[in-house]
Amino acid sequence: MFNRASQLAKYRVYIIVFSVFLLWGPTLHANEKTKLKKISQKITQLKIDVSKKKLKQDNLQDELRSLEKQINQINQRLYVLKRQINQQQKLLRPLQKQQVQLQTKLGKQRGALAKQIQAAYQTGNSSAWQLLLSQQQPSNVGRINSYYQAINKARQNLIESFMQNLVAIKANQAKINTVIAKLQQLQQARRNEQKVLRQKLSNRKVLLKRIAKQIQTSQQRIANLQANKKQLQGVVNNLAAEKNLAALTGVSFSKLKRRLPWPSKGRVVRNYGQIYDGRLRSNGVLISAKADTPVRAIASGKVVFANWLRGYGNMVIVTHKGGYMTLYGHNNALLVTVGQNIVPGQEIALMGNSGGLINPGLYFEIRYRGQTRNPAQWCHS
Repeated sequence: MFNRASQLAKYRVYIIVFSVFLLWGPTLHANEKTKLKKISQKITQLKIDVSKKKLKQDNLQDELRSLEKQINQINQRLYVLKRQINQQQKLLRPLQKQQVQLQTKLGKQRGALAKQIQAAYQTGNSSAWQLLLSQQQPSNVGRINSYYQAINKARQNLIESFMQNLVAIKANQAKINTVIAKLQQLQQARRNEQKVLRQKLSNRKVLLKRIAKQIQTSQQRIANLQANKKQLQGVVNNLAAEKNLAALTGVSFSKLKRRLPWPSKGRVVRNYGQIYDGRLRSNGVLISAKADTPVRAIASGKVVFANWLRGYGNMVIVTHKGGYMTLYGHNNALLVTVGQNIVPGQEIALMGNSGGLINPGLYFEIRYRGQTRNPAQWCHS
């Protein structure tokens, strides 16, 4: 995380001087021996200081790793809660629509019943018998009797339908209440998680300032970034050497050149091969977008790495048929696990700024047998 090369150069000078003094020891004056002793003590102290500084920087990175992994877990839970809330809302909408329809139907039934009751009241209970007895022709008596039986049957059907509708409304309302209760529970859980997340993000901001104080020169920053790149290369090499990975099926990655989508919406702010921080060449591209923008696998494959990596934060590495790998870094949340099979377009992460990044972005690489390739030659706009 700092330029140890300059410190080591100082050691070499001190060691040379120290060696010369050792050779000429017998001829040295007392004050020269004192100087020699001071130089030796200074060399020892410098070694101690370098060790302490490196330990402190490693401890800060360990803190960042722990904190960002906690943030990743919170974001994973928030992602699940969001999907569950959306699911409950989808359940609620048709239930509410059905309730409106049932209430409208009930209103019409209530109006029809009111008319039936009013008509029965106006004619009186004995009106049917009076009409029957007043008829002289038997055929008329039969017709009137059938008429009143039809009226009574229709009235009974209307009452039964009305009661069934009341039961349906009550049952539907119970479902609505259950969904609303679940929805409120999920929303409260989301608020709790968001509160914890805000605190963690505040802690991260403070920690990044502490780390920045340890990187006092551009040389130290470059040395730190070079160390990060070296570590990533080591991870890739180890993954490429794995022999126990299941054989991948589907179309070979090499046949998809210039036909692949970009892994995320956004703007490319660092191109492949671009020099950044004055001396380093980018092995991938950096895509800038809003935090929590979905990151999608560009092709089918298998997850071989899903963890925090120094300098790159929460990283997903997917291996593809034909010896290719795609790497997705700086995520807020990882949505896949090692060993999981991936289909094209599947959400594998949410964009973020883990790994010490200030603004949200996705670091994206394509590799073939461990060697980097230009993503712009593989992905279309």
